[in-house]
Amino acid sequence: HPLDPAAQVVGSHRLGDPQNPKEVSAFLEGLDFLTFESEFIPASLLKFAEARKNLHVFPRLDAMATLQDRLSQKKALQKAHLPTAAFIEIQNKADITRALSFFKKG
Repeated sequence: HPLDPAAQVVGSHRLGDPQNPKEVSAFLEGLDFLTFESEFIPASLLKFAEARKNLHVFPRLDAMATLQDRLSQKKALQKAHLPTAAFIEIQNKADITRALSFFKKG
């Protein structure tokens, strides 16, 4: 939409469905660089973009995939010694009990 904030500050814009591979592919035509402000577009949808020799994608799609999964994101931040909120991986009922105890109010 022409009144969207980004559309108001760029020379041109393209309206489309970011979940539609054909529309994403059409959008990528003629681009040299592709950057992301957020991780809402599935990295798997953009895998074909990496095959384009003249298209530079930032951040890398493997990094995007890590950020899109909250558990892998938390583990990556922890591994890099970057601050992140406390978390507990939940794989079974015992983990839920442990999490409830750990995060209880008070």
